[in-house]
Amino acid sequence: MECGYTNAVTTEIGIADLKNCNLFEIPRVTVSGKDNFYSFKLKLKTGKRGVKK
Repeated sequence: MECGYTNAVTTEIGIADLKNCNLFEIPRVTVSGKDNFYSFKLKLKTGKRGVKK
């Protein structure tokens, strides 16, 4: 019987460059229940919470 991990992923926050990335190192976008639809879309597009002035 074998025990152990066969795969692992990253917990780094950011936007993925799908053309040049390791599938196990794809950055994550943090989304919470407090996000409205607009902020959710903005996070998916930019990886950030708000618009920087």
